[in-house]
Amino acid sequence: RRVNLAAHGYFAASKGAQHDWSRREGDIYRYFTYGVCAVDVEVDCVRGTHRVLRADVLMDVGESLNAAVDVGQVEGAFVQGVGWLTCERTRFDARDGR
Repeated sequence: RRVNLAAHGYFAASKGAQHDWSRREGDIYRYFTYGVCAVDVEVDCVRGTHRVLRADVLMDVGESLNAAVDVGQVEGAFVQGVGWLTCERTRFDARDGR
């Protein structure tokens, strides 16, 4: 017997949110979180390697519904960001920084 493992979801901007897709300006979501991160790294320029020595992450998520889920989301976002900035070829447009 086969089981369908697919799932479907749909995005809808928050009610009252204003966003101009052509100019990439405005708010898509009606909620905000704020965070900051400081990371100490060791870079070996000869070998082209790096090592994260310490990371301090601070997030303000407001009133948490489940702290364990929030911690997991923040840790996952940090690891994703480290991977994105150290393992992937990122390209930015010098004219506008995009």
